[in-house]
Amino acid sequence: MTASGWWEAFAFVWVIGFLNLTYAAGIALGVHPAAFLLEAFLFGGISLVLIAKPGENAHRIIFAPQTWAYGAATILSEIFYYLMIVFVPPADASVFMRVTILVTILLAWLVVGRRITGLRALGMVITLIGLLITGYFFPATHSAPFVAVTLAAAAFMSMRNLLAEFHPWNRRARTVIEKMRVTGLVVLATSIVGLAATVLLSMLMGNGLLPPLRAVPPAQQFLALPTIALALTMGCVIITTMQYLMFSSVVKITSENFFAVSSLSPLATLILQEAAVRFGLVGTAAAGWNILPFMLLILVGNLLIAWRGGAAVGDNLLAPVPVTQTREGMRR
Repeated sequence: MTASGWWEAFAFVWVIGFLNLTYAAGIALGVHPAAFLLEAFLFGGISLVLIAKPGENAHRIIFAPQTWAYGAATILSEIFYYLMIVFVPPADASVFMRVTILVTILLAWLVVGRRITGLRALGMVITLIGLLITGYFFPATHSAPFVAVTLAAAAFMSMRNLLAEFHPWNRRARTVIEKMRVTGLVVLATSIVGLAATVLLSMLMGNGLLPPLRAVPPAQQFLALPTIALALTMGCVIITTMQYLMFSSVVKITSENFFAVSSLSPLATLILQEAAVRFGLVGTAAAGWNILPFMLLILVGNLLIAWRGGAAVGDNLLAPVPVTQTREGMRR
């Protein structure tokens, strides 16, 4: 059982890599992030609920106040991460999203008083140094818009991680299926509301009742073939697979070990990105292997953050999602 958990964690890393390339493909095709990701989470929510079944408490989960903040933070974090890949290749964006780990730990310390141990603090310092050095050598990261979308993505992803801990139904979920059910209902409800509001704004803009806003896609974007195709791929395949692999792996090998393995996702993204560029599958410029030393330095910091000195983590591994567990951040 433990061995399968490790394999699931490694598989999760590669799924993250494919997610990053999906974003790069969307940018190359001119897909608007709001239309794409609202539809992706709609399809992902439907897929998760079909697999896990709504359950008898579905309405309570949907109407819990925490659902809306949790779901909104989840969707917004992905929108801003997508925008990061507008500025830099996917592998670079995956590296810079490691700032989420630092923000999440600091928020947990400020909000709930979670202690930062010596090794974890050392890991945070090494990660920060790695990020600063990487940013220094990559001019694209010096622009104010890139810094803004990176900090926004990190902030929303960190809020999502903490909101997941405080969601009452997420805390009560004990099995993989229960976790998938709660996540599915959360993103389904918020994506429906978000999609309806965005379509309404788009229609008002199209009729000249509102000035054009770059944040709101034109109406044709919602029904464009690239948008629907990528949203279906993202929602029904990537989001659904990620949720299963993440929850199942955490049950079997603990959240700290899962986080340590997921720290390899920038490397997996780099490998897939270089292969995709070589075969002409995506239009992004290859970052090259020069970024690899910076990845390894940041990886060392991540491993120190995950290390608990061999201490037992406890039995209830899926109750609240641990703050070290980001979508890469956990990711990215």
